[in-house]
Amino acid sequence: MKRYQSDHLLPYYIEKGLAGIDETDPFIFSWSNMHLVSFLTGSKNIKRQSKSNHLCFPSPTFIDHKELQVIPKLKRQDILEGMIVDDKRGLVLVDKNIMKKFRGIISDMIKQILQVWLKPISLKIALFEPKSTLHRITDYWSFAPQFLYKAAMADSPLERMKHVIAFAISGFYIPTKQLKPFNPLIGETFQGEFDNGAKVYVEHISHYPNFARFLVVDENFKIHGNFEFNAKQEGFGSKIFVTQQGPINIEFIKTKETVVYNMPTIKLLNAASEEGRSAIWLGTIVFSDVKNNLQAFIEFAHDNKYVHGFKGLIYENNFQNGPYKHQDQVKKCEGFKDWQHKSSNYIKTNILGNISGSWLEKLVIDEELLWDIETYVPNWIRPCTKVLPSDGRFREDLIWLHRSFNSSTETQRVKYEEYAQGWKVAIEQVQRAEREIRKKNKKKMK
Repeated sequence: MKRYQSDHLLPYYIEKGLAGIDETDPFIFSWSNMHLVSFLTGSKNIKRQSKSNHLCFPSPTFIDHKELQVIPKLKRQDILEGMIVDDKRGLVLVDKNIMKKFRGIISDMIKQILQVWLKPISLKIALFEPKSTLHRITDYWSFAPQFLYKAAMADSPLERMKHVIAFAISGFYIPTKQLKPFNPLIGETFQGEFDNGAKVYVEHISHYPNFARFLVVDENFKIHGNFEFNAKQEGFGSKIFVTQQGPINIEFIKTKETVVYNMPTIKLLNAASEEGRSAIWLGTIVFSDVKNNLQAFIEFAHDNKYVHGFKGLIYENNFQNGPYKHQDQVKKCEGFKDWQHKSSNYIKTNILGNISGSWLEKLVIDEELLWDIETYVPNWIRPCTKVLPSDGRFREDLIWLHRSFNSSTETQRVKYEEYAQGWKVAIEQVQRAEREIRKKNKKKMK
């Protein structure tokens, strides 16, 4: 059974004959047992076939860690493959193979509603990519080794602020995709590292509300904070707004200074159709360096004829005494349109820089080009080899979808996608059951 050899523990158990497997498929661990680090081991909410007591869909073998160490293509044309930039619509999907995946999405949802009235529906697995949300959000930080190193070495707080802004803006285009990542489970984790040795950690700590905490550790800086994930739709899903609320703190080790900023909102258009699907960022980012009385803001999608563009300012701001509340600062800056006049009701001190550009093109501050998408290549965050059993790579639905994406035949792809769909539904059932348990326990504690 040479085909199972790898550095993982599970293939060792298979090789020693300690688990039943289906010999007809090398990626099936068992039709009756969970794999050894399954999120669902011991759960009473997994439905089995009544007569045989077998799993409805087979438990998969591991994704070998070597498969996760393949460096992806990181140039602009590779990351944005299958999409085009349109000044009036943003980042538009044109890849026909991906567009097919969204065909009939509304009719499929209606069919589910009619079949299981008042019960939750489950999105088709075809709409997903084999990656957890915890993994995807790390893409925002892909330029950390480049720009945050410059920020750490900067001679002045103003120069440091400029490089922090470049770090934030440069990462927006990388995870802006149409295929969905998997919603994380409570306790799910992701561990990665940059080539320079910087470590990346993310953990999902709450569900309903959905919270994740994150930490990036480098010898020159730390990134830490939390995101609360929310989504709302309009027009029966034709428009979807996705927010990741929460402060992002960047601490610089040498100067002991901190810059805090927030994420804007991503808007998905024509999300209920396969045609004309597009994405833009909108809203306001605020950057604050309280210690040095320095602040900046950037407003996205301020021009309907240039929706992927942005404008903003860097300025002095004498922060009031008391605890700093970032969301209050964001509210003060939202909708600010008076770009040039120092007599603004909000900004009454010195303007130190004018910001302009596009998250799909470049960042310019006072005619200085800080970043452009053609020149700068992002750094890859490599998934760690040795990880906690709570890592998202051990999820049955993600494993089978990964196999589907990497299958050699169409028949195999369809089969593995069906397995992934089955496990996705099973995991969602467990999540809902656990949510009800938490509700009951919360009532008992009152």
